[in-house]
Amino acid sequence: MIKTKPLYINILFTFIALGLHGYLANKFFLLQNAESSGQSICNLGGLWNCDAVNTSPYSRFLGNPIALWGLATHLIFLIGQIMVAWRKDLKDQWADVVVYLSSLIALTSVVMGFISLTKLGSICLFCLIAYALSILNLVLLKLAGFDFLRSFKNFGSVIKDRTSWMAAISIPLLVFVIGSNWGGSSSLNSSQAKGLVTDRLAAWTAAPVSQFDLSLGLHLGAPVEKAKMTIVEFADFRCPHCKFAAPSVKAFVQSRNDVALVFKAYPLDGTCNLDPGFKGRGDGISCRLAMAVVCAEKLEQKGWNLYDSIFNNQSDYQMLNSIDLVDQKLCESGIKDCASLKTCMDDDATKVIVQKMAQEGTQAGLQGTPTFYINNKLMSGGQFLPVLEKVYEVLTKNQ
Repeated sequence: MIKTKPLYINILFTFIALGLHGYLANKFFLLQNAESSGQSICNLGGLWNCDAVNTSPYSRFLGNPIALWGLATHLIFLIGQIMVAWRKDLKDQWADVVVYLSSLIALTSVVMGFISLTKLGSICLFCLIAYALSILNLVLLKLAGFDFLRSFKNFGSVIKDRTSWMAAISIPLLVFVIGSNWGGSSSLNSSQAKGLVTDRLAAWTAAPVSQFDLSLGLHLGAPVEKAKMTIVEFADFRCPHCKFAAPSVKAFVQSRNDVALVFKAYPLDGTCNLDPGFKGRGDGISCRLAMAVVCAEKLEQKGWNLYDSIFNNQSDYQMLNSIDLVDQKLCESGIKDCASLKTCMDDDATKVIVQKMAQEGTQAGLQGTPTFYINNKLMSGGQFLPVLEKVYEVLTKNQ
């Protein structure tokens, strides 16, 4: 006899798990295609970084994100519970399916949790909640009266049942259909995307070597002297493409302990960028933002925090038309000592630092932003995760 109350509670928890997996799957594809407008809402800083986990080498299975597999499995799991609750004529067949899927979900959660704790330097809060829900699934189903022992004793005969086969086939089918539509033409399974990655890898391999001062700019990830892969990024804080590239590149770097990122400001603004093409023209705002980040790092080691804040509020900064308004907005971004920040930004030495970074880009032949160099070679499409992953694979293959 199945007790409906714990079963209904479990159905509610399954809806929550569906929401978590759906959010993470969507974020995976946004990061994959450099279309994310900001970090995940479950990025709490430090150890708690969903994006780093979501872009790690362990984040996919058979070319699709683990979160999408979780979404598909929970969808069939939900259908099974509803059938048990409301279709008495099909209750026995679906009860076994529910038992098997709940056990599979819990086992997968244990494995993924172990990987997260032992292999990754980050923890995904939403993943952790999903893992906890999977354990609650087992407890609530047991309380509802599901006979796990009987189901597993009859496993041999149950797997021959049409309902079990339909459930088993539906999961990979859903993953394929949803992934193909959700990921679009840039998904991991797209032959066109794979061809594009191959072309860009070949261009990177043949590209000439440029030299950069890796001590100049914001640093993230492994020490550059120990990194197997060093990404140098040139970007303007008011460039929309740079905003969408930022979450993907940062997540990739944070998901691997042997990758370094050096961010160099390249303001598309002649008031601090000495590129002859600008002819000294500009409103000074992009330069001010670049100097603010330099100063935030120098004064409070909060350069990356301000970097995130500016990109997250890029549309606000794009609407400002004076340095005073920019300074006012910067002071609202969490900087502790705004007076010191302004003094630092007004210092000619800070402007020289930004000029040096921009000059490095000009000397390397920079044509626009964002532009990426990997191990001192120009990498076209360096904001796309499949490109970064392929280069990483090549660089670490024989190491």
